[in-house]
Order: sequence, then C-alpha cells, then structure tokens
Amino acid sequence: LKEFAKRTAVKQALLLSGRLDSVVNRELALSQALSTDPTIQDWVRHEQDPARMEKAMRQIDNYKKHFHSNDAFVALKSSRNYYIRMPLDSKERLKTSRLDPTNPFDAWFFRAMETVADHELNMDYEPVLGKAKIWFNVIMRDQDGVKVGVTGTGIEVTDFIKAVISTDETGIQSQIIDRQGAIVAHPDKSLVEHNAKYPTDPSRRITIFDRVKDPADAEKLHQALDRLDRGV
Repeated sequence: LKEFAKRTAVKQALLLSGRLDSVVNRELALSQALSTDPTIQDWVRHEQDPARMEKAMRQIDNYKKHFHSNDAFVALKSSRNYYIRMPLDSKERLKTSRLDPTNPFDAWFFRAMETVADHELNMDYEPVLGKAKIWFNVIMRDQDGVKVGVTGTGIEVTDFIKAVISTDETGIQSQIIDRQGAIVAHPDKSLVEHNAKYPTDPSRRITIFDRVKDPADAEKLHQALDRLDRGV
C-alpha cells in the first residue's frame, strides 16, 4: 500500500508539473515579449507623452488578448505609476494607481526591483481589481540593461486552480506550496485568497504544516521539503 501511494504521488506530481509548465510558459513568454517591445520601451522613456502612451496602450491591447485573463499591466520605477489594461468588456479600459513603498500590497514591486533578475510568479491580492491572482512579473530593462519597471499579467485563482490542480480522481488532492510551506494553489480557493492578503506577513499565512494533524508527521514533512529544497 505504501509503494502504491508513493507511485500515485509521483504520477500526480509529474502530471501537475506538466500542467503548470503549460500554463506558465505561455503567460511568461507573452509577458517577456511585452517587456522588450520597442513601442512599450519608447513610451517608458517618455511616459508623459500622450501620443506615445496612446500608441503603447494599443500595443498592450495586442498582447493582452492572448493572455489567459485578457489583461496586462506595466509598473514603472521612475514614476511609481501602475497601469493595468483591462478586458474589452470592462467599464474601465485602463486603471491606474501610484505604488507606495509603505503599502504592503505594493511590496511585490519594490521587492522585484531589488531582488528579481528576470521574472517571478507571485500570488497577491490586487486592491485595484479587488481580486487575488497568480501574477507573472517580468522585469523591464532599458537599452543599458538597467531595471525600469515590471510588466506582465495575472491569472485569477479560480482559473489557475481549474487549469492546473483540478482532478476528477477520487481520493487525490493536489496543491502548490512555496518554499516556506505556504499554500499558493489549493482546491479550496479561500485558503489561497487568505494567504494572498498577507504578502509581507508570513506568520499569518496558512501553511501545509498547519493542516497536518500529527506534529510528528508535520516534522517529517518539514524535513522532506528541506531535502527537496537542498536537492538532496
């Protein structure tokens, strides 16, 4: 029975990995293309130019129609302005806000500017949209390789769960966790949405260890994840 459970877990992990790669690679490739697009780069250098901005928004529309959620964002370092281009059926086609380093919900941007070299996936609650999403954040660089902003898109938690971890097999439940064990994707989206609201307070996030009843089993899980993280 133990060997059967092990084989089933490995099979499910490989299936989950394949689904995740399929979703991530598509969204990431589009986000990377957006970050280096000449029209977008020209606007970034002249952000206050209305003609360049209008041209850039049209170009963003060409990208966002291919994204899963039909939206795309650009966040700029120089002005701290955050632009998100909304789906065609939205009342507001463009929403903007000012990124604030003291706002926990904006911490992702300032962290990315400091620590992210190319891209990251980030689960976060977006106050502008009022939704929790899995975000694809790609670093924008100028012609000299200097970071000038972040661009990308987000997939709503419900859609991400359906696309990646949903299964019809009885007795099997998949979930995705980060390096600290915090739940990133789970069939119960309330767990994901809860964690998304505490981007800078890991102590308030629900972890996989919290959901293990036996402390001894939780410790074994800690050790297993530590070995996986170290590649042992």
